[in-house]
Amino acid sequence: MLVGVLGLVALAAAAAGGWWLWRRAAVSTPAPVTYELERLTFDSASAFSPAISPDGNLIAYASDRAGSFSLYLRQFRARQAIQMTGQDGTAWYPSFSPDGLKIFYRSERDGGGLYARDALAGPGGAEMELVDGGDMPAVSPDGTTVAYLVTSALTGRAALFVVPAGGGASRHVGPELLAVWPAIAGGHQPPLWSPDSSNILLRGMRGSDRKTLGLWVASVAESKAEAIEGLPACPDWFARYVVAWRGEFLYYVEGEPINGSTLYRVQLAPGPWHATRAPEKLASVAGVVMSASAAVRGRMVLPVYTVETNLWAAPLQAGKGTSQGPLEAVTADSSGKRRLSVAANAPRLAYSTYGPPGQGNVEVRLRDLATGRESLIAGTGAYPFLDPVLSPDGSKVAFVDRREDKLVAYVAESGSTAGQVVCENCRVLGFFPGSSEVLVQVGDDLSRGLLD
Repeated sequence: MLVGVLGLVALAAAAAGGWWLWRRAAVSTPAPVTYELERLTFDSASAFSPAISPDGNLIAYASDRAGSFSLYLRQFRARQAIQMTGQDGTAWYPSFSPDGLKIFYRSERDGGGLYARDALAGPGGAEMELVDGGDMPAVSPDGTTVAYLVTSALTGRAALFVVPAGGGASRHVGPELLAVWPAIAGGHQPPLWSPDSSNILLRGMRGSDRKTLGLWVASVAESKAEAIEGLPACPDWFARYVVAWRGEFLYYVEGEPINGSTLYRVQLAPGPWHATRAPEKLASVAGVVMSASAAVRGRMVLPVYTVETNLWAAPLQAGKGTSQGPLEAVTADSSGKRRLSVAANAPRLAYSTYGPPGQGNVEVRLRDLATGRESLIAGTGAYPFLDPVLSPDGSKVAFVDRREDKLVAYVAESGSTAGQVVCENCRVLGFFPGSSEVLVQVGDDLSRGLLD
């Protein structure tokens, strides 16, 4: 289960009442900066993709409290929020104009597109469709342009575009640059404008070359992109999101479901773009942070997700595919879990589990549904996304692990504690009938492989 809670980090001292405080130890140097976190939402609904107005007084976000996700608007110190959009289509990813008078957002209505509306018009206010398709709109600091992503349904990778904020023709920026999801996250790094509106930051790579994967700065005028150098490496199981670009500093969050997230800032300089010093840790958050929005005054609003994952089962009516009984818990522990696979023709399932990085408790668990007994295949602990796939008869399980900086795909017999190497830097996506052949993905290519 993934539960969203809006929180707010202040990057300067603020009123202490009801805030959680992080402080650097007192030293003889000038007074330390104070970093504080305050919870803003308390209902049981999810709060997603928040945006704070540049003056820090308004917060817009998506919530499913009324059913599908709709946009809500509230004043910073208020407890009540106004529903801005109806139930005719999911709406999310709001972005304020620099004057705070307009909100740009994504709506799934009529196939999906980007829209703009007056921030203070209230429910039923007039909307302007800006562009068909597109995702994650971000308004430039000078208010003239909206950056957005166009995602491929096949690969999940996205291209960067810009469109005038008042409407007009769209233009592709950084044509060789493709945005790529962070490892554990369910979405892209949103486009992030430089303070002077001349550049856009994105997480991606050049074409299909994964060796170039990282943070890039794309020039809007020249339509070229440069990779940011000098940033520390991010582990594969961490998600890193840059959430604000203020002056010469980038602010980013980095983390994973078990250990939570950490907010950093790092100084950035052009010519070529590079980090000038080591990142500075600002605050820790007990949860997963995948996006944020910062105001000019220094307030930052962010959704904090608490992850609790377990497996459940429900009996089905034969031949109908509908449930005929209540859900029953299959697991009830706090470990992280990924990629449930159920054998098509046998009472077996497989899933991967993991704990905090570095503790070695990464494994594939195989369960006999008739007896409830489990066996396991231990991973190296260097990679938590083993992502098992069972053969149709449940006799074999494929998984992937990291060894010496290479992703290695394995196939193991059920009940075995080790596997046969299938290929390197690839994944087994499934088994063909008979379980002696597998479907293998290498980059963007698919091939058929015969097992020994």
